[in-house]
Amino acid sequence: MNRSEVRLPSAAKSFTVSARIDRAMDARSRERSQFLVVVRTHYIDEELIKFVRRIESANCDIVIAAEEGKHECIVPADLRKVSLNAESLSRLRLFFKPNAENTIGDAGWRCGDYSLYAAREAFPDYPHYLLIEPDVEIRTADLAQFMDRLARQADRDFMACNLRLAPKRWFWAKTMEAFGQPVWRCIFPFVWASAAALDLALLRRQELSLRAASDETIAEHWPNDEAFVATTLCNSSLQSADFSQMAPQPYDESTVSFHRPFSRALLRSGRPDEKLYHPVLADEQFTRKAEKLLAVAASRKRLAAYHMFTPDFHAALRAECGDEVARDFTRRLEAELRAIGRSRTILAGFLLARKLYHRVVPSAE
Repeated sequence: MNRSEVRLPSAAKSFTVSARIDRAMDARSRERSQFLVVVRTHYIDEELIKFVRRIESANCDIVIAAEEGKHECIVPADLRKVSLNAESLSRLRLFFKPNAENTIGDAGWRCGDYSLYAAREAFPDYPHYLLIEPDVEIRTADLAQFMDRLARQADRDFMACNLRLAPKRWFWAKTMEAFGQPVWRCIFPFVWASAAALDLALLRRQELSLRAASDETIAEHWPNDEAFVATTLCNSSLQSADFSQMAPQPYDESTVSFHRPFSRALLRSGRPDEKLYHPVLADEQFTRKAEKLLAVAASRKRLAAYHMFTPDFHAALRAECGDEVARDFTRRLEAELRAIGRSRTILAGFLLARKLYHRVVPSAE
């Protein structure tokens, strides 16, 4: 045997392999500790804590950003929390307009970026922050591996879903037209941001907040998170990208939207596909979303407004709310579509209504 060749006993080999695995796991842990997961919420319940624990199980650092304009959110003692209330927003010099129901007004739902600024203030040592809302489902068999993929996006300062130039007809576009061109948009339930991106966005929010104090027009048309952050960062020298540019793609337009809800029960009964889903709702939350969508569609009185009521939507409604609720909803949807069909005097319009009716309304038992 050559002196340079040293054969290890089997036990030593096992120890060496185990040590290599441990070092690899430590490296993965250090990668993930390079970002802080920020769970944005206005409530604490059993399902939310399960949601947080699942993220924790992927060895991620995590903090709950709790909107407390109405009441305090009590979290388990071993979890970290940052509060969004009048005191914290004032300290960050961020605009909010209190009302009779909420001490920070609508800032909690309008400005998801406030949660990121609060987390960065409390935990400033992370290079990146990942904001996630409780109605996001990461449909994966290995959440740790999914998070590893995110950790490798260290060269990106800002990532979001549906990140694109905003059409002029978009409601929030007018709130940013005077402060950044072109206006960009995204949706905000799952957002990746670097420390540099958050520092820039916070500075711009603070500058605008100072102006809002003396300009009622700015105060009344305060930009939401989707318009403000996307426009501010995409028009800067920082690196921005849509999440679809990751490989493999973690979402597409069939899995993430603002309006169309997914059934949590149906998603969890299916096979993992390594995709993000939003909004994912269950039980009464799904019912409330369905009723809101039907009310909005009815108020518009246009066939196009009913496009989300597909057979898949009906199946999700049945899965979450039961047959009786689904049948009642279907009867009311049918009545709406028949009324629209009768109101059309042009034959083409009637035929379109009939075609849409048969497509979206499954036969009721």
